[in-house]
Amino acid sequence: MSGEFEIYYPPRRWWRRALTVIFPFINIALAVLVIWLVMRGDEFDMGTVFQVRLNWGYMVGVLVLVYLVSALTILQMQIILKTTTGKTDLKIAAKTHFLERFWTMMTPFMSGGRPSQVYYFHKHGYDMGKTTSVVVSNYIVGRIGFQLLVGVIWIFLMYRVRELDGGLVVGSTIVVGIVFAIVLSGIFVFMAFSKIVPEKISKVSVWILFKIRIIKDRQRADDAMSETLWTYRVAMRKLLRQPLVMWGTIALSALWYFLHLFKIVFIYAALWGFPDASTLALLILGITLVENTAAVMPLPGGTGGMEIFFLSIFATIFGSPEVVVAVVLWKIVSYVMPIVNGLPFLVMDSFQKRKNTKECENSKLS
Repeated sequence: MSGEFEIYYPPRRWWRRALTVIFPFINIALAVLVIWLVMRGDEFDMGTVFQVRLNWGYMVGVLVLVYLVSALTILQMQIILKTTTGKTDLKIAAKTHFLERFWTMMTPFMSGGRPSQVYYFHKHGYDMGKTTSVVVSNYIVGRIGFQLLVGVIWIFLMYRVRELDGGLVVGSTIVVGIVFAIVLSGIFVFMAFSKIVPEKISKVSVWILFKIRIIKDRQRADDAMSETLWTYRVAMRKLLRQPLVMWGTIALSALWYFLHLFKIVFIYAALWGFPDASTLALLILGITLVENTAAVMPLPGGTGGMEIFFLSIFATIFGSPEVVVAVVLWKIVSYVMPIVNGLPFLVMDSFQKRKNTKECENSKLS
């Protein structure tokens, strides 16, 4: 075999760089427009939003949850990295986590996060097949953990869905997202144990790319793809054959997903004080509906759909104008903060890339 892929990353044009900068502002502006259009039908006075007072102590609690979730996610990545590659790298795991969250919020259907993790791991010298298995394994255990958590919540609380405005309608749409996640996870697991089907898909993909002249050396690409698939299968089997690690990371993912959902409780507390048990249960149930529905929306952060479902589900619980403040705060912690947290890593990576390019050019001249 001829080794790993040699990936060419073309330089980004100026207009693409500019779009990266302005896109979040466009997305936020669209979210504000959706909120205004939804509330306008109720003859809502947007000026009353600015009169709402917050308990900033609870907002500090929201920030603590944001970074606690990040810490647990990085720990989960470290465990999977150690299991599949035999080594840990806290610096790279943290960097890829924050950049994954950044690109998740910058791409349609929130689809760019995991490919970016593969890119950054590979960029730091990790084998492409093992890198793919680490990222895919992290995704699979995360989805299983989330679905188990949501399943438990629904088993105990779904009888109260009628108390949420629009809860039945939103709940029925969630099936699409769950089925999609299960099918996608099943495909990745199938690829870990099947050899013939993935190899045939690989050869067809290389043939197509060769025909449209994206690949020049077909044989070399075939060899590289075969080696990557083999490495991926070996790494994935290591994880799947260690049930303690597998179920431990699933439990960890369920924990940090629950802490992520629990941010809505602190947002409610910042507006109305800490909720009683009955209201707390409705908040958790409602935010699972919002999160699952937002995941199948095409725009990053579920913009448009997230705001509509949030306002419809929580209108009675929060009241007006507090529900508008709540949806804005949720948008900040779930969409804006991942971008803000990932931006420094993106800037540092860009400077490092320029430095490496300059050093490479200087070495060629000398």
